[in-house]
Amino acid sequence: TRAVVKSADLENQTQMDCLVKEYKYYKKPSIESSRNFRKLCDIINDPIGWTAQKPFCLAFEWMDTTLAEVPLEKHMKDPVLVANIVKVCLEAFVELEKEHLVYSG
Repeated sequence: TRAVVKSADLENQTQMDCLVKEYKYYKKPSIESSRNFRKLCDIINDPIGWTAQKPFCLAFEWMDTTLAEVPLEKHMKDPVLVANIVKVCLEAFVELEKEHLVYSG
């Protein structure tokens, strides 16, 4: 099984805070069980009191490609693909809204 590991620069407090916040979001039941978000497979070390010797990292499922890598000109002409992308994005927004992680008012 392949995974991608995400970490933060210990000298950048914003990056560190964002990584811990992302971890907390991924532990929310609706996001943890969603098929619309990359799966959090594991954590490396504790999110509290991490050091350069014991960095906190998130291990996510590997994805061969992301939407950012889909060639727009070629694939956006496929109405089925476009419909599926829109559907998944809307489902993800609903899940985020249920957790109060997106403003929809």
